[in-house]
Amino acid sequence: MPERVYWDTNCFLGWFQQEPNKRDALRELLNRAEADEMVIVTSAITITECAGLPTVRRVDDAASKKILAFFEQEYIALRSVERQIAERAHDLTRKLAIKHADAIHVATAALSNVRVLHTWDEGMLKHSGSAGIGVPIERPPDPSKGTIFDKAR
Repeated sequence: MPERVYWDTNCFLGWFQQEPNKRDALRELLNRAEADEMVIVTSAITITECAGLPTVRRVDDAASKKILAFFEQEYIALRSVERQIAERAHDLTRKLAIKHADAIHVATAALSNVRVLHTWDEGMLKHSGSAGIGVPIERPPDPSKGTIFDKAR
């Protein structure tokens, strides 16, 4: 059974823009997903959040088509914002002051049976382990630091 991980929007944006501080970690995870070892779960709102890349004011038609096609990969599982997710996000926003879209991501991850939520968002990372979160929140692993097996030597 493939491992299930959740990607926050900034993981997708990091990949689309080939950000040097994110590209290698994301490539490693995508390799695992392409080899059917991993499923990447994300909220459907991620598609909307990717309509504007930080490096450009507006995504042109050609880039938009590439972005939308990327989300059709078999290893990407999109989750709708259903009532249970919306209510959990509501509570996270109210009780922990998590931003609305971030709360939807956290709630979606917590209710999607994933091992971890990957993000570089410091506002989300600071809540890992907080009461009510329900899922570990971590940066994607840095492949330059080796694997857990390398550390055993």
